[in-house]
Amino acid sequence: MTAGTIYTVTVKNTLGLEGSNETLGQDYSFAFETRADSPQNSPNSSEGWLSVSRSFIETNSTEGPVVQIYARNITDKINTGVYKFNNWEQYFESVKQRDQLPWWSYSKEGYTEDVSKLNKVLSLDLDIQTEDNTQFLRFPDKLDKGFYLVELVGPRRTHQIWMQVNDLA
Repeated sequence: MTAGTIYTVTVKNTLGLEGSNETLGQDYSFAFETRADSPQNSPNSSEGWLSVSRSFIETNSTEGPVVQIYARNITDKINTGVYKFNNWEQYFESVKQRDQLPWWSYSKEGYTEDVSKLNKVLSLDLDIQTEDNTQFLRFPDKLDKGFYLVELVGPRRTHQIWMQVNDLA
């Protein structure tokens, strides 16, 4: 089996119990995921570690966005890229693509959108800030209304956040 892959198994409805005329009656399917070759560092690791609190956030257009994170043993700034979707349809298609992966899979957490088809609108290095034991990144400037993908480059992997900016937030 290939590492880091989701497999689906289907047991056919004709499967019977030995010594009985009874069968399963209907097909039964289940899925599982094999472990990746190099598992992600856990928060207990002594190496640098970064994770995002939420993959989807909504914010307003009147102040710089704030993104809650979890970080350990990181002293550098977080390299951050902001990409703008052309419209809500492109944003929604991106979300649908990501959501094809099962909610329980590690692959979903590691899913990354191909940013080559998006317009990069901002690139900056952000300091990790802490207030009341909550870690976050604060953008220095507001973003225009629209749909964005925020990319945070951590020590072990890149994290992405889908962001909607509107004044309903």
